Amino acid sequence: MSRLFVPFSYLSNQTFEVEVVSKTEAIEKNERGPHVVSSPPPPHDPLDRILVGHLDDWQIRIFDPAGRWHKYFAPRGLLHLQLWNPRHGVSLITPSELTCHRYEVYQQDLWKYAHRELQSVREILKKSSNVELPAERQLISLEYGWVDTVAAAARTSSRTTTIKQQAKRK
Repeated sequence: MSRLFVPFSYLSNQTFEVEVVSKTEAIEKNERGPHVVSSPPPPHDPLDRILVGHLDDWQIRIFDPAGRWHKYFAPRGLLHLQLWNPRHGVSLITPSELTCHRYEVYQQDLWKYAHRELQSVREILKKSSNVELPAERQLISLEYGWVDTVAAAARTSSRTTTIKQQAKRK
């Protein structure tokens, strides 16, 4: 397992540490967790995404960039990160068009809870199951650093393909 220092590019000059796992490690660790009896419903099932790193007690999961979900979600503004806490069976999806630009959390006792403010999600999780989310600035930096960059590239690629297809028809 290697370590990656991610800049808070949108917030400050500080950095934070994220553990990055290789594809082999991700496949080996691609489990729900010892305390989780069943899969959460879509779009919160961690097995729908690949494990790309860790932040505190949370797994960072994304759609496989070569997979069909990524190819569908990215150009449509639906791309998001999933943070999965296998010990508590809690899933957090970052804001996107899919969640009406809200954070959405799934926890068996809460079912689904969505809110635009991360602080509200943090409070409800702490109160209901004593689960701590990573620091807000770390989460937002990951969100913007990965989601915005990848989604912009996918939209550009999708637009370029459409323009080429239109030119061939003429």
